[in-house]
Amino acid sequence: MLAGATNALVTIDATATQPLSRFNLDFEGLEVERVWVNASVASHELLGGELVVTPIAPLDENLPFTVTVAYAGTPPEEPSYGDTRYSTGWEH
Repeated sequence: MLAGATNALVTIDATATQPLSRFNLDFEGLEVERVWVNASVASHELLGGELVVTPIAPLDENLPFTVTVAYAGTPPEEPSYGDTRYSTGWEH
């Protein structure tokens, strides 16, 4: 973890709308330590504001899955796009 940073864990429940060998989540500016898909460690990389997740096994269409991401960092105090949208962290 980063020294002095906030440590966090997020869990996302989703359903694949098509077969997936990998998928992206919008994520910017914080350090991702580990990602799990259905309780198995998944590989991941950060590419241009996207967290690209590759599960250990492809995900089948119409089946639910769970993604858990352990991350750390300190978001900036100033918004970058007005008062409600920040350039660091999760984008809704």
